[in-house]
Amino acid sequence: MLANQGPTYAKVRFTVLGGGVELFRSSLRTRHSDSVQIDVDVRDVHFLDLVVDGTDDGISGDHAEWASAHLTC
Repeated sequence: MLANQGPTYAKVRFTVLGGGVELFRSSLRTRHSDSVQIDVDVRDVHFLDLVVDGTDDGISGDHAEWASAHLTC
């Protein structure tokens, strides 16, 4: 989720990488976007990256969090 403080123009995308392969990529998220629950199959994945990318408008004001991220076996 994008942090609720800071400028309203902030935009990010969330990406899950498993072993360098993109497993999930969110739509463009803003401060006003609802939280999204995702379910990603990470079986046989040895390295997992949770990535937040800025967009083409730069990173000014972007502050995002993987709120309550957890893995379930």
